Amino acid sequence: MKFAWDYFVCGRHRIPSVSAQSDADWRAKLDWHDDPLVGRYVRTKIGTWWADARLESLGYELRLLAPGSEPTADQMARFETLIERIPEMVAVTDLEPIPKDDGWGHKPPPFDIRTARISSIGMEEDGAFYLIFDVDADGVYMLSPVFTVSSDYTVTSAEWSV
Repeated sequence: MKFAWDYFVCGRHRIPSVSAQSDADWRAKLDWHDDPLVGRYVRTKIGTWWADARLESLGYELRLLAPGSEPTADQMARFETLIERIPEMVAVTDLEPIPKDDGWGHKPPPFDIRTARISSIGMEEDGAFYLIFDVDADGVYMLSPVFTVSSDYTVTSAEWSV
């Protein structure tokens, strides 16, 4: 999913040689708006919005994606509820240990899902979610844990994905 996000939404993959100028170029072409709930956000052509926003309960910025043309208070409340429930979700998940190789020859850094940062959360039309966790701050190791969570905050799958 992270690969799909980087490739299809951003139009590129995590390539170290992407310059700041080319990063600015693709960002300039997006449909930016301001909102008191998330700050700057982007309306997409497929009826969703996304923002790099800070959730109070996390204390750091992550990417949020949800249906609709703009963020709503209900969506933000659901994101916060999801964040509150992550420790219990992680405790009952059946996520396999981190793979020793990501398929491209990269070895994993030290990793503990209980303390991992979340890089993005997507909300589906039906209220379900997917969460993508950060593994490697340097962006070399290409796999990330991805949780699929039902609208009632139950983990339906937890797997390593690109």
